[in-house]
Amino acid sequence: MSKKNFRLSEIISLIGGGTPKRSMKEYWNGDIPWLVVSDFNNDSRYVEKSSEKITQLGLDNSSTKLLKPGMLIISARGTVGKLAQLNSEMAFSQSCYGIDAKTEFTNNDYLYYLLKVKIKELQSLAHGSIFDTIIRSTFDNIFVDIPSHKEQEQVVSILSNLDKKIKNNEEQNKTLEQIAKTLFKSWFIDFDPVRAKVEGRPTGLSKEISDLFPSELIDSELGEVPKGWHATDLKSVAKISGGKVLDKTEFDELGEVPVYGGNGIMGWTNKSNISDFAILFGRVGANCGSIHWVYETAWVGNNASSIVPLNHGEFVLQTLLMKDFENLRSGSAQPFISNSALGSIRILMPSDDILDHYCRLIHSIRLRQVLISNENKLLSKLRDTLMPKLISGELKIPDAESLIQEANI
Repeated sequence: MSKKNFRLSEIISLIGGGTPKRSMKEYWNGDIPWLVVSDFNNDSRYVEKSSEKITQLGLDNSSTKLLKPGMLIISARGTVGKLAQLNSEMAFSQSCYGIDAKTEFTNNDYLYYLLKVKIKELQSLAHGSIFDTIIRSTFDNIFVDIPSHKEQEQVVSILSNLDKKIKNNEEQNKTLEQIAKTLFKSWFIDFDPVRAKVEGRPTGLSKEISDLFPSELIDSELGEVPKGWHATDLKSVAKISGGKVLDKTEFDELGEVPVYGGNGIMGWTNKSNISDFAILFGRVGANCGSIHWVYETAWVGNNASSIVPLNHGEFVLQTLLMKDFENLRSGSAQPFISNSALGSIRILMPSDDILDHYCRLIHSIRLRQVLISNENKLLSKLRDTLMPKLISGELKIPDAESLIQEANI
């Protein structure tokens, strides 16, 4: 393989970001996406949307820049080394760098994977008394080997195909999630089957299921609800437990048990504190009110709670997914939701027969989501195994293709 060694700074253009003045309302809530680190603080290759937007005035009157589609963004302060590729024009904050490949050496697709391999090295060079920070000169101290453009294209083709499969699976899971949400909303929020019966219209359901719904709506503490349904609180239908701190020595990259915090998986271990279907609830900080769910053995960390339904788990899960937890938050320094506040959430309970039918329908959807998520874990592991070996040239293209074929995913 023909290569030439370069400083990373030689093959890229670094672009600085900025923040329009917050005091100038005319700079904000426009139509230009403006990225901060939390917008791409995940494992996805592409960043597709931003939590905030700015106006053209905000762009023109600040140091932020517009990055073009295909360019890269990397976090440079605090949480250093988060990386993503843009699929549309976006501006960004000064806590990040925009990165554009110099085309005589490489392109942004190959550069994305090259940087992924170099992230730990970049992080090791970060410094700062309060926040870890990487600066422009940091990129002078990273050395990279650049193969021919043809070899780069072959590497990108293999790794991009794996990323595309991961992305397609994520889209499938989003579709399944929307199906579960739509059915829940129809039956248990809008009461469509009940309203249809009240108005003498077909419910659109099988006679077996349709007959389970009442044909009258009555007033209650929760507003107008189907006759015979009753309100209860979450603690009556689920066991709520606070998570526990896992000692740093008990984290194990080779462990088989996921460790969940408020923002999803935060590592691996060989210990567990839940062993069945559970809803994981982020109870503190930026992830206060976030919800994840598992059908597996797991460890729940101390910034999350586990909610284990006593029965009809899929119904309890979807109820919580549809809830707004804003009014339960307390704490002046950072948001916090106590387990007692969580347990006080009121839930409208239909008849057991309706719940049985609903849970049977949704259970198959959730199991399909689990299968898709597990496939994505295998795809991600395969990609992350191949990536450094392909970038370094240790693994030849035909050998990588054979490994993918053997994996049968």
